[in-house]
Amino acid sequence: MTGLALFLVLAGTGVGHASWTAQSNATASVSAAALSVSQSGSDQLAFNYADASSAVTTPITVTNTSNLTATYRLALTATSRPSALAEQTTVRTWLIAARSTCATMPDRAASATWSVVDLLSGTLTPGESATYCVRTLPSATSMNPSGEITATVAVTSSVGTWSAQGLSTTITQTTSDWTAPVFTTEPMIASVSDTSVVVNRGAANDNFGLAGYTLSGPGSPVDVPAGYSITGLKPGTEYTYAVTARDYAGNSTSGAALTVTTRPVADGTRYTVAAKGDGKRCISSGWQQGDGVTITNCDSDQKRQWLFAVVGGGYTIASAETDAGVLTIGNRDKDTLGLSTKQISGGMTWALVGSGDTYQLRNADSKKCLVDSGSGNKRAVTQEDCDVRHTDQLFTLKKAS
Repeated sequence: MTGLALFLVLAGTGVGHASWTAQSNATASVSAAALSVSQSGSDQLAFNYADASSAVTTPITVTNTSNLTATYRLALTATSRPSALAEQTTVRTWLIAARSTCATMPDRAASATWSVVDLLSGTLTPGESATYCVRTLPSATSMNPSGEITATVAVTSSVGTWSAQGLSTTITQTTSDWTAPVFTTEPMIASVSDTSVVVNRGAANDNFGLAGYTLSGPGSPVDVPAGYSITGLKPGTEYTYAVTARDYAGNSTSGAALTVTTRPVADGTRYTVAAKGDGKRCISSGWQQGDGVTITNCDSDQKRQWLFAVVGGGYTIASAETDAGVLTIGNRDKDTLGLSTKQISGGMTWALVGSGDTYQLRNADSKKCLVDSGSGNKRAVTQEDCDVRHTDQLFTLKKAS
């Protein structure tokens, strides 16, 4: 007999007793189908929407890893901050065939938002997979510098009343303020002198507020108030400035380029006007109306000093010595320069064309330039067609001491 144990007990009476026990080993098993499901690709939905065309598209694959045919459910849910962001973010889903890609979204693609995404479901045989393309895109109106979407992708499977929960994936999508400020009033040059420019920065609006304005260009600061005076510039020199409005997300918009040429001379300031050829002979006035205007030796005599006054886009040039009037000339070649006390009329307005301290003096009416017409002392000043290559049309201006 298996496992027989005999115990002999001797009592004080001398009577013997015997007993035995038996033990047997038995084995049995129960087999059950393994039920499991997995998904992959959802981690690629983590994304930062950086501009108005931003969208993320990724394939998410569900695989039946069990040995039974099973149904599956793929759930996409999300919360957001601000809460409206999830509602304003479009989620498109579509099933693709094996070896297909998500490059083209079909018209039949389901459309929802992160707040409500239809449950994706189906049936898979053992080892079979199903792939969905998921594309998300927030609307332009929902952009916020601190916007954030927290999304969860979870998959479950079932056979009859049995169910299995797959691992879920949680990803974060962030949004940026990609809307740049818009100028409602364009920047402009408010005023200009010989050595300064005043820039009006204009005004701009932004969907989340302006961080400030930047002024770029020679002698300009980074941040500017509504009107800013840039000083220390060179007379008769061209400068270009640009005003940029920027928001707190780093978006910016620049206004039109502001190109300005400083005035050659200061309004109401006296200058000597010397012929460029040798720099030793200056335009000199006579003593009274009708006196001729000549080129003669430069000295400190006030007859060689001229008072420049801004008139429209040019200047009148008046004698600083006498009340004889302002420089004037006719319309014909070889007309000579003279003085007139008449009110401003034809032949009295001059433009200075050049840079630094060397200019042509171009008459606003005749469109001709003054020319040093000869040699010797007290020679006449006439005019001819402007040509910068002719050095006898060039004059040097210097502030009178």
